[in-house]
Amino acid sequence: MSVNLAARPRLILPLGLLISGCCWAALLSIKDQLPYSNPNISPYWQAGLVALFVFEGMVGLAWSWMTLAAAKAAGKLATKGPYAMVRHPIFATILWDGTGCLAFYFKSWVVLLALVPLSLLWSYLATTEEHYLEQRYGSDYWRHFAHKGQLFPSFKGLNHISKDSFDG
Repeated sequence: MSVNLAARPRLILPLGLLISGCCWAALLSIKDQLPYSNPNISPYWQAGLVALFVFEGMVGLAWSWMTLAAAKAAGKLATKGPYAMVRHPIFATILWDGTGCLAFYFKSWVVLLALVPLSLLWSYLATTEEHYLEQRYGSDYWRHFAHKGQLFPSFKGLNHISKDSFDG
């Protein structure tokens, strides 16, 4: 089966980052105009939570990219590491950790409202990429990812994870 590699949607990640940044910025610009929008947490908890989200985000992105690079070099579908739990771990890390980090850094619950439109956006972008991956890998793609969540691990899919899924 011949796949046009030029047809790969290369602008998915930059487009998602751009729209996410605009959404986060728009919500941060109105945070002071809404009542009860600022959480009352100590600066120590704030710093700790921001550090936790940043650290987890960096580890998640590094692990995802390293796993993806190894699979790509071998010419195979990435099915190990974070890809054993979720179909799009890079998108999920940006969505969940990016929003959480900004919410606590700027002490604004309003930023969490971004999860609704951004979940829809990243889901749409992930679906677009899945069409390409299905063309490239055929039935192997859906055989492996049928029980995996798109941006969040599904409980049904967690039963299908084996210990060797985390080698790589």
